[in-house]
Amino acid sequence: MEGSLAGHTTHSHRRTSSLGSLSDHASEENGMRTSTDEWHDRPPVPTLLGYEVMEERAKFTVYKILVRRAPDESWVIFRRYTDFSRLNDKLKELFPKFRLSLPPKRRFKDNYDMNFLEERQVGLQAFLQNLVAQKDMTNCDVVRGFLCLDDPPGPFDSLEESKAYCETLEETNHRLQRELQDKQREIQSLRRILEDRELQISGLEKTKNSICDELSEVHAVCSETVKVDAHTEPEIEAARTDDASDPDHSLDPQLAKRSHAAYWSGSASEDSECVSFTRSTYLKDQA
Repeated sequence: MEGSLAGHTTHSHRRTSSLGSLSDHASEENGMRTSTDEWHDRPPVPTLLGYEVMEERAKFTVYKILVRRAPDESWVIFRRYTDFSRLNDKLKELFPKFRLSLPPKRRFKDNYDMNFLEERQVGLQAFLQNLVAQKDMTNCDVVRGFLCLDDPPGPFDSLEESKAYCETLEETNHRLQRELQDKQREIQSLRRILEDRELQISGLEKTKNSICDELSEVHAVCSETVKVDAHTEPEIEAARTDDASDPDHSLDPQLAKRSHAAYWSGSASEDSECVSFTRSTYLKDQA
């Protein structure tokens, strides 16, 4: 009985765990679906990539349009100017209050001039942006068919679409390579600047160290001078004190200096006479 209860409890625990994982998985799927729905609720972003002049049976210009509905969902379509013109006429009938600006036709001049085609490309891009900005227009069947929103073409549905897909990848590759080269040049420039700064810092550090060494030498010399002055000044003061208290003693160095030139060797009596003569001579000089 206990064993059966224990087994039942274990089975209930496993079932709860599986239900929890299922609920987590369902919440993740709901989150992904909600995110996808949010992207699908947004208007598509058509970007006119360029144009190509075709000469199969008759000469005409085809415009390549990239339609992006989500970050991971996009396709390429091809439309001629007459397709844009027909779409604009239908929109005027369906939405008479709205007027979209479409580049006008060119009847009497060269329709394949490069400057003219680039200006028309800019005008058609503005037309598409104004078109998707109106939610009612974007959701109508005419626009959805023009942009292939309900049946997006695959990258290899036709030779033209395959070519366009490869060209798009090639353009993306060239753009990324240019960005990489720009970043590499910027990194090299920053490296040169960093090396120059390091050389400047190294030079400043050498100058600082030499100045500090000179200051240290000057400080050492000044310290030695102060020490010598501190030792000799008491001796000088003591000598001055002794000279003031003992006049005869103060005369001894001078006497030694002055009697040095008149010194000679002789008997003791002669020496005493010499000393008395020298002192009397000095006293007369002082008087």
